[in-house]
Amino acid sequence: MRIPHRARSLQSISLGLLLFTVISCAPKTPVKPPAPPPVMATPPAARPTVTLQAAPTFIQQGESTTLTWTSTNATAVTLTPGDAVSPEGSSKVSPTESTTYSITATGPGG
Repeated sequence: MRIPHRARSLQSISLGLLLFTVISCAPKTPVKPPAPPPVMATPPAARPTVTLQAAPTFIQQGESTTLTWTSTNATAVTLTPGDAVSPEGSSKVSPTESTTYSITATGPGG
């Protein structure tokens, strides 16, 4: 049977709902752990210092003078001429000839 042009019927097509699930086959990128906190550098040890004084400063042959010294940050102190001495102290000397005394300090900082 023929339907007049104006009265044609439409046929409907039923569409189903189609779902897709995408699964990745690529390996997971490992998550990097957080960076450790920065390491605080230990400040360098302070340099040792030492002072040497003589009283009196000038003497005549046969006279004596007292050498006095103090130091900071020192673990070893050497009086020259002489030997190792304590980090602080004094010594009475009677040189027989013209003598120049010097002192050296060493420690963790130098």
